[in-house]
Amino acid sequence: MSSYPPPAYGYPGYPPPGQPPVGYYQYPPYPPPPGQAPAGYAPYYGVPPPAGIPSGIPAPYPPSVPYHPYYGAPTVPPVPAPEPESQKEEDRDGTEKTSKVTLPTPSSDTKTDSKPMVSYLGTLVVDPASPAAKPGARKVPGYDPKPHYDKLMDDDTSAIEMARIILIMTLAQRDAFKDYFTETSGYQIVDMLGGRNKQRALDGILLGPLDYDVVLARNLDGKGEMLLIELTLHRPYSELRILSEGYKNMFGDDLAEDILTDDSLSVRVRRLCAKVIQVERPPDYTPINPSLVSQDVESLAKAEADGDDKPYFEIFVQRSYPHIAAVIAEFESRHKKKLKKAVKKTLGTEDGLATAITYIIQGLKPKSKAQNNDGSVWRDAKLLEATMKGWGTRDGDLIYRLTRASWNPHRFHAIKEAYLKKYDKSLARRIKGDTSGEYRDILIMILHSG
Repeated sequence: MSSYPPPAYGYPGYPPPGQPPVGYYQYPPYPPPPGQAPAGYAPYYGVPPPAGIPSGIPAPYPPSVPYHPYYGAPTVPPVPAPEPESQKEEDRDGTEKTSKVTLPTPSSDTKTDSKPMVSYLGTLVVDPASPAAKPGARKVPGYDPKPHYDKLMDDDTSAIEMARIILIMTLAQRDAFKDYFTETSGYQIVDMLGGRNKQRALDGILLGPLDYDVVLARNLDGKGEMLLIELTLHRPYSELRILSEGYKNMFGDDLAEDILTDDSLSVRVRRLCAKVIQVERPPDYTPINPSLVSQDVESLAKAEADGDDKPYFEIFVQRSYPHIAAVIAEFESRHKKKLKKAVKKTLGTEDGLATAITYIIQGLKPKSKAQNNDGSVWRDAKLLEATMKGWGTRDGDLIYRLTRASWNPHRFHAIKEAYLKKYDKSLARRIKGDTSGEYRDILIMILHSG
């Protein structure tokens, strides 16, 4: 198994970080565009970059091309620590909290002797390529999972108490807990999942970012194509490799192959999402080739006239995200219309392919109302609202979107701010008005944890 992330972001056939491929024009230094970190990316929230990852990668694309972090990337520049959610709600919309939930202070122990950590969804998770620790070994210094195991397995422990216990654990401790659970009970924790909404919410925070994504990817049948789109599109290739590795470790199967053979999904969406996993996308530091941008713009214009979907598979799978952002900007400037309208006309609405491509476009286009002009946080705020809009709440979608957003606190704060600007009410107030009981309280705890 290969290690993650690749040393210094190095891939076979690509130059060292910050160096253009042979024959490419080296752009001179320039000020970064709005929302772009000067001379490199900010470190992940609360921790230094893992060993082997450079602290910054120069951005060699022209300043006229707006580009924003993909889902899971750290928000830059760092967002100031948000004020307590309860105070924000009272100040901004005058409501009082309907449930008094006190969150414990997370442990500061984030190191593990036997399992290295890798970057995933804006936080650090245990590397799925690392060998398993020996049975009975102390996997996290200073952490004994037995008291947590005894409490969580006690029938008298309420769902709220369980949530408090889980949220006080670091992600490394949750990984150690899952191993201890298997050693003690003889069962894999994923075999014990399921149940009512409050149990599904607990499952997500206990599994952690990677294992939760793996379980979601395994259970796509009947969930709709949007879940697959959110799991695989507009994400760095390094994270898709980690996701595939985790999927292989847990289930022994190939993620891309399982997607391709899932008859509950439309053929074109299957092809697109499997390809982004299988095809190594050029890294973001690859210089933009203006002539290729122009060529891609005309390919998309011709595709609209011919009703041809092939250029979308080529461009949105094989090009770097800064390149795609440049194509979007150039298309809309040259043809005086939004690319997403051309997408709908070209790809139709009989399946989810147009939705999938639009998801990427919305994440890459700048949004002036969003923090750092980041269109992806505005998009994700709207997706959260979609789970509660209309008659009834789509609880499954609400649980996974809220849980997955919470892993990156900086970005989650930006999503909550975008939601407030868009809908003139806090996300907490909206959730409390659409849910009830312990399920509601657990969701609010997740909201506060991020």
